Amino acid sequence: MEAVFPRESGQTAVLISPVFKGPNCLSFWYSLIGDGVEAVTVYVAYVSSPDSWHKLWSASGAMPRKWSFQQLDLFVRPEEEFQILLEGTISNNYCGDAAIDDLSVSENRCTSFKRLHRRRELPATPAPEGSPSVSTAPVLPPPEVLETLFCDFEKGLCGWSQCTSDEFDWELHQERLPPLLSATQPDSQGKCRNFEGQYLYMEAAFPWESGQTAVLISPVFKGPKCLSFWYSLFGDGVGSLSVYMQYVSTAGTWHKLWSVGGNKSRKWHLADLELFVDPNETFQMILEGTIGNNPCGGVAVDDLFVTGHHCGKEQHAPCWKD
Repeated sequence: MEAVFPRESGQTAVLISPVFKGPNCLSFWYSLIGDGVEAVTVYVAYVSSPDSWHKLWSASGAMPRKWSFQQLDLFVRPEEEFQILLEGTISNNYCGDAAIDDLSVSENRCTSFKRLHRRRELPATPAPEGSPSVSTAPVLPPPEVLETLFCDFEKGLCGWSQCTSDEFDWELHQERLPPLLSATQPDSQGKCRNFEGQYLYMEAAFPWESGQTAVLISPVFKGPKCLSFWYSLFGDGVGSLSVYMQYVSTAGTWHKLWSVGGNKSRKWHLADLELFVDPNETFQMILEGTIGNNPCGGVAVDDLFVTGHHCGKEQHAPCWKD
């Protein structure tokens, strides 16, 4: 897709896939060059509701002249039919293009997983004197399984925990947005979150380096869920904001659900992610922020909501904090 005259800012080119069914792995190579490309975005639309597009991934901003690889696990019910939509959006000048190649959809889970480094193990408990030379680790109670969770970060992390094997932590900022995000405006869908109050924040600043990450891990949930939250990205220092899932039974193996990258406009966006998980399967969600190529930028996340309903904006009105 080339950003050239007579195309105008905001215009889109959309490619629609054949119909697929059940869980799949989507992989492809992509390249974005120049400021003329606003974004390349991947959506899923269910055959049962073709007019509702669910955003899975997005990349924007001028990138180096090279190809990048992307994999996305499509967690869809076995009987659910869907299509994949590939959308390119023109920016406000005539300089740039987007390219996609080697796009593959397979019925298996994606094979290139991100793995979490194992945390330090608890020390073994010494056996009583005179007993056989066998030591056992303390028996820990099973984690609490939550059905729903709403977190506006006004009173902390609501059970989410900082990962211990990343490079730095997410922070809680209070009251007004930091300078880089102070001009944030409501999304075009309507009123967004209140500028006052506390929210989750990751700043791309010295001494953090390109590729370093801040990771937050959710409490344990069970069965199908909808995850929704508001987010804002600004500045070239932000590489990406990504959401992964890991099953409790295979902790340490991450399945990417959603990702957005690049320098976004100064406003908040709503993300809705449908998690089609077996009713008896327990899992955790992982929120990862990645530093980009320079120390300038930030990511803010607020009003994070996990519910057992299907995703829908009418079920989530997190911005009203009056």
